[in-house]
Amino acid sequence: DHPLALGFDFARGGAADLASLVGEADCVLAIGCKLGAAGTGIWALRIPPERLVRVDASPEVLAANHPARLAVAADAQALLAQLVPAIERECAGRPPPWPAADVAAWRARLRGGGDRAAEPTFHGVVPPRAEAFFASLRRALPREGIVVTDSGLHQDLARRHLEVWSPRGLVAPSDFQSMGFGLPAAIGACLAAPERPVVAVVGDGGLAMSGLELLTAVRERLSLPVVVVNDGRLNRIRLQQLAATGRTESVDLLNPDFEALAHSVGAGPELVDGDPEGVLRRALAAGRPTLVEVRAGDSAAIHLSRAAGLARGALRRGFPRWFRRRGGGEP
Repeated sequence: DHPLALGFDFARGGAADLASLVGEADCVLAIGCKLGAAGTGIWALRIPPERLVRVDASPEVLAANHPARLAVAADAQALLAQLVPAIERECAGRPPPWPAADVAAWRARLRGGGDRAAEPTFHGVVPPRAEAFFASLRRALPREGIVVTDSGLHQDLARRHLEVWSPRGLVAPSDFQSMGFGLPAAIGACLAAPERPVVAVVGDGGLAMSGLELLTAVRERLSLPVVVVNDGRLNRIRLQQLAATGRTESVDLLNPDFEALAHSVGAGPELVDGDPEGVLRRALAAGRPTLVEVRAGDSAAIHLSRAAGLARGALRRGFPRWFRRRGGGEP
């Protein structure tokens, strides 16, 4: 929430808007950025090489993915310790080149652009949307709190709607997007930063893969709320299938009774049913692992996506040559 922070994420806005901002910049300084597929919206972001300066401790990273006018092999922290005071001296007494109103306009544009996939309904939340749930989590969690996600639709929703106000305040599996990451990584965050509250947000598919690590959290007496979004599906993949064909394949899950699971491992169960902020505050204050269940289902937007996918699939079957000429794109 620094006045100059734009808070961009590809889950919030589109690469085209970010490219427009980059196009107006005299210089782009990329510090510790691989500029690989995950960090460029699957190569959608284009940065003019003549305006790009890259800094990384690894010469191999500097040589990969994106050419730059200047590549500096250096430790980022050491370089910034020298660079920031030099910039402050250079800019002393000058008006800011980016007025506050312009920065605010770019922030709004970057957070509202791009094509967003249909979002599920979050039951027990008012209004029943992911945005309202993550707003409740933000209010319940101290500023320095850490949210750790797994890989899946819940991660997209967290990146889109959760405001992050501290360094390492959001931890996600990043480049490789390994399912099962969330709970073990949250345990690691608790042990590495015991002074900071930690919340894990995972999908039911990820919990099926590593959920018995709850036993580890109980054994270590960790204060760790584990929020499981229960929609009964691998929903990120399912929504991609629905958008493409209107049909699904191999994405349904057989979930346990999460309340019984929590009791069986010695964790406290909670169900979000009308007061998500209160539930999350109790879980944070419990002093032990708590399994917080949030039930989710299909929204009207998802039903519309399914209908559009069915029409798209029918066109693809009826006019295969036309689709091949278009590279399988939208009709």
